[in-house]
Amino acid sequence: MTAFFSAFAPATWRAAQIGRWVALVLGSLLFLGFLAFFFGEGPPHFARLTAQERWLFVGFGGLFGGLALAWFREGWGGLLSLAGWALFFFLDRRGSLTVPFLLPATVGLLHLVCWWRLGRPRGL
Repeated sequence: MTAFFSAFAPATWRAAQIGRWVALVLGSLLFLGFLAFFFGEGPPHFARLTAQERWLFVGFGGLFGGLALAWFREGWGGLLSLAGWALFFFLDRRGSLTVPFLLPATVGLLHLVCWWRLGRPRGL
């Protein structure tokens, strides 16, 4: 079984390197879009938000903040993005399954997969 996996090791290593850059570029574009929306619309008035809306905002910030963090700590950034999406999903199930939330969560998952693969020695 080990021989089977070692035969694909160079291919998975290269795919993870390409996937890392794809995730970084897409994550950067999504984060910049989030910043444009945030500063264009203005931050919400936290005093007027309900408790659930505040937690949704925390999940939203984690979802997109993890994409920025991934430039410095790929594993932690991917984990923060997925945790933000999970919080968002827990609070609002149908809204979290739309493209604006699934796309950054998928990029966060790609960060985690690439971090996991590239964190091991090249031959494994």
